[in-house]
Amino acid sequence: MAPHPDYLRKKLDARQLAEWEAFSGIEQFGTQHVEMLTAFICRTIEENTPGRKGEFSKLTRFMPSYKERIMTAEEIHAAIRGAT
Repeated sequence: MAPHPDYLRKKLDARQLAEWEAFSGIEQFGTQHVEMLTAFICRTIEENTPGRKGEFSKLTRFMPSYKERIMTAEEIHAAIRGAT
């Protein structure tokens, strides 16, 4: 398991931190990368759904927004029924 960022902040110098930032721009890691890949899969499914024509959703539609409230189970079921 990776050390906590607070621990690493005390151990890394400015050069090492800059290297990690550069590396993360080339090879993304963590949950943001997984969320982006999931969004690509969701949009690909949307684009290939039979009967769909016109404009398709932006990737951000399929990415979590932690500022929005969490949907209830009933709202999730209604959204799924509306998509089929």
